[in-house]
Amino acid sequence: MNRTVKTVLGLLTVGLVALTSCKQDDKGLRENEGTTYASVAINLQSDLRAEAGADENNYNLKGQWNGKDAIESVAVYIVSKGEVSFGEYSVGDFEITKATDDTNITITPKKAILTTPGEKEVYVLLNAPTEITERIKKSIPTYFKEAYAKAVEDVTTAQIAKTEADKGDIIMMTNAAESKLTVEDGITKEQALATTSPKNRASVSVKRAVARVLLTTTQDTYTVTYPDGSTMGTISNITYAVAQGEKAFYLSQKKDDQGVILTPAYEFMPIADPSNPVKLTNYDAQAKAYDYSDLNKMDRSAIVATDLTTALEIGKKSLEQSVFIFEASHKFGQAGETVANYTGDFRRGNTPYVLVRTKFVPAKFATENEKEEYEQNGDGTFYLGEDGLFYADNTVYPNPKDLPIRPDQKYVKYVNGKVLYYAFVNPDVINKTLNAPAYRNNIYHISVTGFKTIGTNWNPLYPEDPDTDNPQNPDPKPKDDPNTPPIKPDDPNTPNETYMAVDVTVIPWNVHTYGIELSI
Repeated sequence: MNRTVKTVLGLLTVGLVALTSCKQDDKGLRENEGTTYASVAINLQSDLRAEAGADENNYNLKGQWNGKDAIESVAVYIVSKGEVSFGEYSVGDFEITKATDDTNITITPKKAILTTPGEKEVYVLLNAPTEITERIKKSIPTYFKEAYAKAVEDVTTAQIAKTEADKGDIIMMTNAAESKLTVEDGITKEQALATTSPKNRASVSVKRAVARVLLTTTQDTYTVTYPDGSTMGTISNITYAVAQGEKAFYLSQKKDDQGVILTPAYEFMPIADPSNPVKLTNYDAQAKAYDYSDLNKMDRSAIVATDLTTALEIGKKSLEQSVFIFEASHKFGQAGETVANYTGDFRRGNTPYVLVRTKFVPAKFATENEKEEYEQNGDGTFYLGEDGLFYADNTVYPNPKDLPIRPDQKYVKYVNGKVLYYAFVNPDVINKTLNAPAYRNNIYHISVTGFKTIGTNWNPLYPEDPDTDNPQNPDPKPKDDPNTPPIKPDDPNTPNETYMAVDVTVIPWNVHTYGIELSI
């Protein structure tokens, strides 16, 4: 879709904790010391994309949406070698304003922080959970920068990002870039807080620490057709879940010397089992690196919306249907590469994806008897034979006159009629995807526009042996189905066949959107 999404003003609400301003010694936190005062202005910008280049590859960018953010806590750290001046601020300690063009929102303080003169770096945390703020406090002052730069491994997206009906989004935000300040000595509180030409005022831009994924459809049901145009079956009951965002994250977006965004699992690669290419030898490492918990969500129905503008106009419901994930990325291939010469590290088993679950009802069975048996079974389970025909079960009959011929062939079993499709969160090229990173502060909107053929019957990207006796996979391999699925975890992201049509949009918040006609 090429529609530009209209910027919607992000509303900010505040309900903060009491003011404290401390340092730390062997006796714990104590009052800041110094001979001067400083303050900070925090900017929530509508477009915080990184500079053009290799550091941020956000595809399908179509518009902006400022969101509706509630600010519940603000922590400020003014850092120099061996010293941290620290402040936590409450609702009465900040003014929240918006620019006249609705593009920026600025939080400015009513109270200044006592500190010492010299070269400083300024860090902020908005809406940070106590698990993070307490960890940071314990690092003051000696190990503060190390603690701030270290990957956070034991905090979930649910702890740092949520939507509440009466407040809006409560999402942790951190520095979008370095903020440096030369602090002058002898500056008073009044000078640091002056409305015009303030002294010792740091300006910090922030990014939300998560990405957001939303899937919609253009219809409630779809017809899947054969190449000749005849009907194969119908798709309905469309739900979705999101997987393979990373489990860990950096407080501030981490970049190397070339500006490439690095994530904690940047170098993870799925390793195929030589004896069975659908299996991996490093499932434990995959499960440690990536979050699969949302796959247990079975009832998140896709909202019907013809485009992203409509989806956002639906309002609160569309946002409550979205999923927060931590960013994930890998080494990119070179421009112009194909699957055959791809040099990047994105694979099926390490790239963020949306799993689309549907109910498929075949339009025609191999025989009328097969159709009658399918209807009598009543649970929607069917089999697809190698001959391309649908069957009620996979029993091979000896072919007496009163029974249909059921040939001796392999069958794919679709339990209860469940058929699965995949969509990448941020594909570089739709349906010919190689690179597909997901970055913080972006909304990725996937609009399903059609289904081209029948999808797969289980999810081989879940990190466990598919032949285990007690599968934890919410979409496990059927016990009586010996077939290897058409996708493997160590495959490049481009499928051999396209199964689903989509459009994708990314809006800075940022939001990305794309339409996709689903397959696998």
